[in-house]
Amino acid sequence: MRDENGWVQYYDQKRERVPADHLGGFEPESILVDGTVVLFGGRCDDRLPLRAFDRDSGMSLPDRAGLHGDRPPRAMALGRCGERTLLATASPGGVVRVRDAVTGIPVGAEIRHERTGVSVAVTTVVDPDGGGVDVVAVAGSAWIKAWRVDDGEQVASRGYRGVRFVAYQGRLLAAQAKGSGREVRDVLTGKVVGRLFSVPPDLVWTITEIDGRLLVIGVHAETGAPWAWDVLAGVPVAHPPLAVLPQDAGQITAITVADDLTTLLTWYTEDGDVGAGCWRTGPDGPVPSPVPFGTGTITDVALGGGLIAQAGTRNRLTVHRAATGEPVVSPFYGGPVQPPAGVTTLGGRTVAVLPGNPMMLWDVAAGRPVARVDAGVDDVHRIGVDGQGTAAVLYPSDGEKPRLRILDLATGQVRADVPLEPQYAGLIPAPVLFDHGGRQVVAIATQNPESDDAIVLYDAATGDRIPGTFGKPFKELPPGSGMPVHLYSVLTTGRVGGRQIVAAGADFGSEVRLWDAATGETLLRIQAGGMGVAAIALGDHHGRPIVATATSTYPRLQVWDATTGKQLRKGIDMSRRVNPMKATALTIASWRGQTVVLAAAPDWPPFMWVVE
Repeated sequence: MRDENGWVQYYDQKRERVPADHLGGFEPESILVDGTVVLFGGRCDDRLPLRAFDRDSGMSLPDRAGLHGDRPPRAMALGRCGERTLLATASPGGVVRVRDAVTGIPVGAEIRHERTGVSVAVTTVVDPDGGGVDVVAVAGSAWIKAWRVDDGEQVASRGYRGVRFVAYQGRLLAAQAKGSGREVRDVLTGKVVGRLFSVPPDLVWTITEIDGRLLVIGVHAETGAPWAWDVLAGVPVAHPPLAVLPQDAGQITAITVADDLTTLLTWYTEDGDVGAGCWRTGPDGPVPSPVPFGTGTITDVALGGGLIAQAGTRNRLTVHRAATGEPVVSPFYGGPVQPPAGVTTLGGRTVAVLPGNPMMLWDVAAGRPVARVDAGVDDVHRIGVDGQGTAAVLYPSDGEKPRLRILDLATGQVRADVPLEPQYAGLIPAPVLFDHGGRQVVAIATQNPESDDAIVLYDAATGDRIPGTFGKPFKELPPGSGMPVHLYSVLTTGRVGGRQIVAAGADFGSEVRLWDAATGETLLRIQAGGMGVAAIALGDHHGRPIVATATSTYPRLQVWDATTGKQLRKGIDMSRRVNPMKATALTIASWRGQTVVLAAAPDWPPFMWVVE
């Protein structure tokens, strides 16, 4: 049932809501709230790992990044369109996106269709009035579709097979299979261009315009020897070598040749990864381009307009200048990013921080990335963020030598980088930052069972360790049982009754502890039910400080008075659901004058529980 504000009641549960919009394969992991904007972070196949919602209506807010998600593009192409070069990508799910290749900013309409394309092209086509229209086209195994870039209106649909696209003198052409040979047709008009031709059976080829000639040009898959054919003249063309393959290159899989004979090749390596290389013509033969190719991390490459684009899994997208290897700097480009770890204020705007190398700063109001910050860390484990632009980076994600790097997000400057106590890095929960005795500190929930401190503090300006403790590790649960050591699995901070609070939950049992952030005094202990505290949130319920808790084994979602520890109302026993909710993040917010708990959990949609 949909209520008047656009939320959907979750089955017959009157106090439970989920957004009306279908989110496909999106799986929430984290939650951030800024005013009326709610950001759910989580893995996604076809977009960045976040979704933005209007808190009041529950409707999705526009995604103005247009970047792919965990699954890389199925096809990608660069094309010169007037004074700019456009980058087009076609996703496995049938989404076509076009962006300015230099700025990274999306251009025109996002196009959705029902099929998976295997090749894509973008170019400017001359219309009957002599003007230019930017067109993007996608080809599948036996079809072609083309759309105007600016408004997404479809301008062509044809049953071509085995297509390779080429922009030729203001027209978009496609070479398709015809009997035992090949023919070229105009994509928009369907008219035949030139003569039928055939290519050698082992040739990896493309079709391109070079010096005004329409050439089929390629290399033999095993030897790399060149072969070329003039389509309009119907004659072979002698051609010098296009590339010098490295010794570890396996069978060539694809080729692109630019109008200046710059050649891009891809191949499979001995390990089954995608390898790539680019060469320019020189007086003594092919000259390798200095563009760095990420063997083992890329899935597709494209050449055009003097640029080379590379795409990979988990949002990886980079663009370089083919001649110099210089990277094109844009907040849209870079390595993979993780779901947002926190929000902060930079330059008067609220941004969400997406961990990665480099990290991505996402403008919450604009719905798009605005900057990348290089933390200088390849394997980020967790990030904590405060409201003043400081990030605490835990790395690596494996091993027993974790480190803490403290970073100024506005400048990218590293304030400190310090080793932590020996412990397994992959178990450390995200750090939190707060004011402690007049200075900003980073709190780390240690996973070292021999440590004297359960939570260790570091100065956020210098990285110095600060004496003092917020409780002791759980040595035995329950006391006297002789059961193994268990430590804090979740850490958070907030305000209760006008003072800053630190809260932590045990990874075994269900105890949640609250401390005064300034003094370290223990204020409250709560038995949250279930086993293994997975998420904690601090908030306000009509002036009354409250804490929400979620456990992961025999999962329960509950709300407590943060001063007395009294349960506010009966919680939700999520273990009794057909699909038990194991929440990984909670946030307390206000909706239509009511207090609500927002929850993120794998295999669940974004979830709202109305407390009253």
